[in-house]
Amino acid sequence: MDLQGLLKRYWGYDQFRPPQEEIILSVLSGHDTVALLPTGGGKSLCYQIPALARPGLVVVVSPLIALMRDQVARLQNLGISAEAIHSGHSFYRIDRILNDCMNGKYNLLYVSPERLQNEVFIQRAPQLHIHLLAVDEAHCVSQWGYDFRPSYLSISRFREIVPAANVLALTATATQEVLSDIITQLALRQPQVFRTSFFRSNLSYSVLYEEDKPGRLLAMLRKTKGSALVYVRSRQRSVQMARQLAAQGISADAYHAGLPYSARQQRQQRWMLNQVRVMVCTTAFGMGIDKPDVRLVVHWDLPDNPESYFQEAGRAGRDQKKAFAVLLFANNDLLDLQRKQKTIVPEPAQIRQVYQALANFFNLALGAGKGCSFPFDLQRFCKNFRLDPLLVLNAIKILEQNEYLIATEAVHLPSTVRITMRRADLHSLMLNDKTSEPLLLALLRAYPGILDQEVSISEDALAMHLKISRAAVVNRLQQLHQRDVLAYSPASDDPLITLLQPRQDSRYLVFDEERLKQRREIYNRGVQAMIRYVTSNDTCRSQLLLRYFGENNSRPCGHCDICLNRHQVTLTAQAVQDLSQRICSLLRQQATSLYELVKQVAPHKEKEILFVVQQMLDNRQICYDSQNRLTLAR
Repeated sequence: MDLQGLLKRYWGYDQFRPPQEEIILSVLSGHDTVALLPTGGGKSLCYQIPALARPGLVVVVSPLIALMRDQVARLQNLGISAEAIHSGHSFYRIDRILNDCMNGKYNLLYVSPERLQNEVFIQRAPQLHIHLLAVDEAHCVSQWGYDFRPSYLSISRFREIVPAANVLALTATATQEVLSDIITQLALRQPQVFRTSFFRSNLSYSVLYEEDKPGRLLAMLRKTKGSALVYVRSRQRSVQMARQLAAQGISADAYHAGLPYSARQQRQQRWMLNQVRVMVCTTAFGMGIDKPDVRLVVHWDLPDNPESYFQEAGRAGRDQKKAFAVLLFANNDLLDLQRKQKTIVPEPAQIRQVYQALANFFNLALGAGKGCSFPFDLQRFCKNFRLDPLLVLNAIKILEQNEYLIATEAVHLPSTVRITMRRADLHSLMLNDKTSEPLLLALLRAYPGILDQEVSISEDALAMHLKISRAAVVNRLQQLHQRDVLAYSPASDDPLITLLQPRQDSRYLVFDEERLKQRREIYNRGVQAMIRYVTSNDTCRSQLLLRYFGENNSRPCGHCDICLNRHQVTLTAQAVQDLSQRICSLLRQQATSLYELVKQVAPHKEKEILFVVQQMLDNRQICYDSQNRLTLAR
């Protein structure tokens, strides 16, 4: 099996990165495998090479439709047969893709985790010749992870339908607790685990206390050349900041989930092609974005936890060249993050309120709606029912976890039509209605199967064929819809909410109170770790992040803001020894905070004490306890 040959032929690389080849060999040997590789570490090759090296189908479970589309387009450009199935496809297209899979047309099939619960997909799965189930962003399966998605829990149930397939779980961020949960929730059988250090030698982390954030951002962008990402929390701020940067002569675009699909695609493409230098974005932008030459990632607002920060900051420097990850913060940012702790996991009464509002928004009667999908305009919903958007999003996530519904990200759904009138009546209509006849004839000729099922259509293509305006096509389709000739659904760019159960009386919704409590604790731990990260002035930033992920033996990076400041302090060996002895003497009496330690040892020598404390931490002479106090190491 010439793995190197496949790598060279399709991707043009001469050799694998460690430990890609070992992971691929584990997969090809039939082992369940877990791969924890840093962002940009080449995870996708670990299932794409096996898809080419072995007959049959690799099914890739991916959480984002945009990510699936990008991956499929990239593979097809390389000459690799790949396809995706998602909620934007008609039944007719899904049926055709599954038939093609059965006939061996594709090497890879990308699906959303929700698709694994679809009855049609479950029935066809045993005939698809699946030899590998690759689970991308596998941390989403863990309730202890920062991005838990209940739909991922269906993966282990789906595996029972294709028992011969082995599983490859991939993620770039997982604590030891999350790793153990991935193995449990995916029911992995004696998995081989490959874990490389998350250390990024080319990435310099900095935290800057800054009240004048606009001025500091502008200065950084003028000093650092190349592509940049600026992460902000709100859609409105992304638009405002992009305009402000453009006014200063820096090309910038805004990106958020509220933009139409075409605008998001266009802006992403411009940034990828370096036609725009800076993307000011919410967290809607990022997962699956593979741009190697990003030189700067700036966080304007504090992330909720180190996992999300590590993911987003890690989009800088994927080409292994020097890059910078900078987090700007001021005192009010810390207060905002602490305030969010009280609302991030809503109370049961608030969740019931949101569920009732959803039922009213979708005009759902009790007992109705199971399996139905509804476009969801968050902004209009919150305005109609006077609800806080953050509360709504978190309530929906809990409703997902309790399997009442599924929410998918904003996705472009094409217009669809199904002719509902009986064939004999349709024929009579076309003979007698000369206005409708050309459009109906065009639909019948252009879209086979339209009499039996819903199909995706293009109003623009129909307008061109009929030599009329697009608006005229839409108007005639709407008229035919009102006359019950056909069912017409215009294109949509909204997220979707799908009910997994019939609509219930919100008073009787049942929640796992213990799980809600655990989610609150998990979130609070992440917030405290983030606060520790931004307020620390004695420990290397890289070390702080790596310790969060269980890498306790890492060395200082040498180029974060803490390490660079430390280089500015010069002390004699005797001075270091004297301060070390005084610190040890104090810590023998009791554990203490860094602030109290500096105050007791020598307040006027803060920099020197911080320098010595860092050395002692590096040398394992002292450590932090669970209450963030310094204590002697045992």
